Amino acid sequence: MMALTPQPQTTEKLYGDYKSSVEFTLTPAIPSPPICADETSCDWERVTLCAFDAVKNSTDEAYKFLDCMDSHDLPLFYEPDVPVSLSLRQPVHL
Repeated sequence: MMALTPQPQTTEKLYGDYKSSVEFTLTPAIPSPPICADETSCDWERVTLCAFDAVKNSTDEAYKFLDCMDSHDLPLFYEPDVPVSLSLRQPVHL
């Protein structure tokens, strides 16, 4: 009997395939007690929360922003120009 190995799927494919039948909730990774995933200031997480707030209840727009952030090599320490630059590459419609 041949074992089936699941093929890795990108978040884009998963979201695209199932967004019409599953309710997704996107949440930045901020555990309790709060610690930041990639740096010491949590500024990247703050930017993500601000973007999510700006798009209100649009999971499509929140996903586009999060995917854009995750698909770029972000510097370890927050640089305010980076989110602006990313938003110009992948506009989030408010």
